[in-house]
Amino acid sequence: AATALRRAHPGRMELGAADPRGSIAAQQELENLHRVFSTLDANGDGRISESEITRVLVSFGYRPRKNEVADMIWEVDQDCDRHVSWAEFELMFTRCRGDRTGLEPRKLFDVVEFMMHDKDGSGKVSFDEC
Repeated sequence: AATALRRAHPGRMELGAADPRGSIAAQQELENLHRVFSTLDANGDGRISESEITRVLVSFGYRPRKNEVADMIWEVDQDCDRHVSWAEFELMFTRCRGDRTGLEPRKLFDVVEFMMHDKDGSGKVSFDEC
């Protein structure tokens, strides 16, 4: 049976039962999300820090303003450790992806969405990467 994302509880998606609407696409999205998390988590400790996000943004040619990256983390940091864990990262992504109100914080989500499409890490999204 195909594996897909299913709603486990509000705002969180998990791998689960088959979904004929796009199980392969859902699996690819989860793999891309893991790839982006690993790219951001440069030291491999399972948490994304302010300096790790800043490093990626600077590599794309963007210089974040003072406290901009700290605010990105604060918006999704549920345990207030000033880092983003995989669980917080995944929850942020699924909540923003499903947000129809426009109320979910989107700063980090926008960076993640860009990185998911920028598969070669060039800081640009080519037609082929879309």
